[in-house]
Amino acid sequence: MVRGHASSATALEALVGPLLLAELLEGGQAAGDYNPGLIFNRFTNWPMISDPRFVRLCHKLRYIDFWLEAGRWPDCADQVSYDFNGEARRLAGAGV
Repeated sequence: MVRGHASSATALEALVGPLLLAELLEGGQAAGDYNPGLIFNRFTNWPMISDPRFVRLCHKLRYIDFWLEAGRWPDCADQVSYDFNGEARRLAGAGV
């Protein structure tokens, strides 16, 4: 479980699995045939996407670098209640 976020972490763990979540959020990398594009399925992953920590997961999967270079953002950036783009830019600038 991710420190300090018990209820949100439970939803995230249910969607990506506790080991993968811990690896990605704590600095590890995904292994095997995991397809990171699956995380953007709003119908099954909305609880995860709507969690502000989702941007950290996107950063770990190197999506933010792509979005900044391409100048294009995922649809969810305009659909969540938090500042997706701002947090993504902060993470990219911080080199986290």
